[in-house]
Amino acid sequence: MIKVSKRTALSPVKLNAAMRQEKRGIEGPHEDSIKVVVRVRPLLKREIERSPECLVDIDNDQSIVLSPGVNSLQARKYREAQKFTFSKCLWSYDKRTSVPYADQNTVFAEVGSELLDNTLDGFNSCVIAYGQTGSGKTYTMMGTDDEDGLIPMVCRQLFTRLDQQVHTKVQVKISFIEIYQENVYDLLGNGSKLRVRENSERIPFIENLNEYNVSDSREIMKLLNEGFEKRTTAETHLNKQSSRSHSILTVTVVQEKFDPATGSLVKLKSNLKLVDLAGSEKFVASDGLDKTRQQEGSRINKSLVTLGRVLTILSQRPTKKTVIPYRDSILTWLLKENIGGNSKTIMIACVSPTDFDETLSTLRFATITSRIENQVQVNKESRSNMDEMVKQFQLEKAKLLECISELKQMDSRSDELRKLENYVEWQNNYIDTLTFTNSVTQKQLSSSLRAAQKRNELLMSSLMLTLKGSETGPNEATDELSKLIDKLHRLDIKSPLRDIEKDLQCDLVMTYSANVIDDMI
Repeated sequence: MIKVSKRTALSPVKLNAAMRQEKRGIEGPHEDSIKVVVRVRPLLKREIERSPECLVDIDNDQSIVLSPGVNSLQARKYREAQKFTFSKCLWSYDKRTSVPYADQNTVFAEVGSELLDNTLDGFNSCVIAYGQTGSGKTYTMMGTDDEDGLIPMVCRQLFTRLDQQVHTKVQVKISFIEIYQENVYDLLGNGSKLRVRENSERIPFIENLNEYNVSDSREIMKLLNEGFEKRTTAETHLNKQSSRSHSILTVTVVQEKFDPATGSLVKLKSNLKLVDLAGSEKFVASDGLDKTRQQEGSRINKSLVTLGRVLTILSQRPTKKTVIPYRDSILTWLLKENIGGNSKTIMIACVSPTDFDETLSTLRFATITSRIENQVQVNKESRSNMDEMVKQFQLEKAKLLECISELKQMDSRSDELRKLENYVEWQNNYIDTLTFTNSVTQKQLSSSLRAAQKRNELLMSSLMLTLKGSETGPNEATDELSKLIDKLHRLDIKSPLRDIEKDLQCDLVMTYSANVIDDMI
């Protein structure tokens, strides 16, 4: 009989993989890596009756331990507890003294505040809720009637933060879609299917998608509630109201700030995506239900499997020649910028405390996601000098006059009329920009005048008190008066006004308000 000895050394492939894994562990997570937050949900009502064993525990706020149940089939395969480390681990299973309880406010503090900071700083941001069916994704993202979730809190706090920016012109737009059976539907529209396309920069977008301008949190919550009511849900064996589609709420924030030091406008545009994925599920979740539920589960698993393939390839630091199958699924295609692209992304991995296999799968999925490094940069447009803007305005005005002249010499055609309308629209937008710049500069001028006037009043009051309340002799009073007069002469009030006036003179707005400086001086 030939005796076969077991191989003790790793194969070259496994050895290289182990070395890469060890190297990642030494280096630690990159600054632009996808941040992963794990949340352990409490028991559901149907689970409380069975009093199941809790299989997870939090070692600290960054480590979670998963143990197989006693005398279970998993205990034979996994003899040791599985430990995972992430950016943050939130415990919502029960309230105990050893581990802080994480409610909805805690989720916002750990995730929502960072999202808002990134969005207002000009970065694209994204939060993705992932987990099995019934793991608490929709509750984490949307909440209930009595307790708001992450999405309502972020939307409300966004406008609270924007209202504090006095000297910034802000525009906020939202869109809300669902991906149902690999088709895109507008939850704020008429329910028709929409196409996904790519622009010249190979960034995907949804054709004919409705975007709504919102000015406060009440408008955005009204639209959000309308869209959420249209989202496709159904009952399965694991969840009475299971989400049968992926939903993506996109909040676009455009900020324009005037920089008086350079005399230019700075424009920041950032997209905030709030993604609630449909739950991954086994066939048993829809076994015995109608064919529609089974087909839904099959399509959901297909998109999530594609998402897992994309994340796995990205976690291995692919080269430029590596083909990443974004377009194999509508979900991964639309999230192309958020996984491996220009976005600061956070994943909330929701896990069940009683299901070992599904929780292990979710934690492994989250571990792969945490190794992905995005290519993040601020979405700042090139600064436009005011003089250059004036030249551009004059050129566009000349084109407009030329177009009008051509229309006078020939019959008006629809395409020429559209061309004229485009020029008029550009001119109106340009005037709005200049008006905003003028208002900011006038506020700065008024503030400087008020400060100078206040200093002058304080000096004059000191002068009057010296004249009326001096108990010294006439010579000493005269000396005090002379000192105050010298201070008054040295007080420079007009210089800052001249500087502001100089800045205003290079602005086209002086055409509309030529007497502003003279009236104030």
